[in-house]
Amino acid sequence: MLFGKEEAQRIIDYVKKNKKDLDLDYDLVFVDGPVGEAAGGIGRGASIKMASCYSDKIILHDAGRLAEMHYQAKNLRGKFKLMERSGDHQSRCHYWIRREKPITDADI
Repeated sequence: MLFGKEEAQRIIDYVKKNKKDLDLDYDLVFVDGPVGEAAGGIGRGASIKMASCYSDKIILHDAGRLAEMHYQAKNLRGKFKLMERSGDHQSRCHYWIRREKPITDADI
């Protein structure tokens, strides 16, 4: 493991604080790492959160895994719309696009 959850949070905090100075903006982000929590890694929570800050289009690999489903609900649902799934297996990909206007549970 390259770094733990605390280090990942410090990186997220730094990037959020300095986002305007970093001038990062991507057409598409493909999230396929780091190693998932079930395999002893730090998980993809930070990667998914960062992707949602810097792109309007996100593809998430292994989107059917329990932890990844949690992070999608926490960081993408509402601000992004799930456009497509590549199947019903755990290693499927999900394709998300940012909504023009975020929705809440009250909107559903």
